[in-house]
Amino acid sequence: MNKNYEVMFIVKVGEEDVVEAMVKRVEDLITKNGGTVNNIDRMGKRRLAYEVKKQTEGDYTLIEFAIDPSQIKEIDRVIKINESIIRHLIVKQDK
Repeated sequence: MNKNYEVMFIVKVGEEDVVEAMVKRVEDLITKNGGTVNNIDRMGKRRLAYEVKKQTEGDYTLIEFAIDPSQIKEIDRVIKINESIIRHLIVKQDK
């Protein structure tokens, strides 16, 4: 049974096509693991509250999706090894 989740991630500021590629990669990761993407909210470039991996700015994206809870661990693992994403957080949505 699929549950609703959201993933917020911050991509290193660089060229716009790199950010678009990361959004597409996370979206493909969700669908390949049996999930469905409900909404993608590109928040754009923002200043970080503190320096992360020598970055002071990041490009924020929020993706809402539904997936089987057993697949969350795999999505988290793949996002962690991506060097362009400097921070991410996956949260289960309440109804």
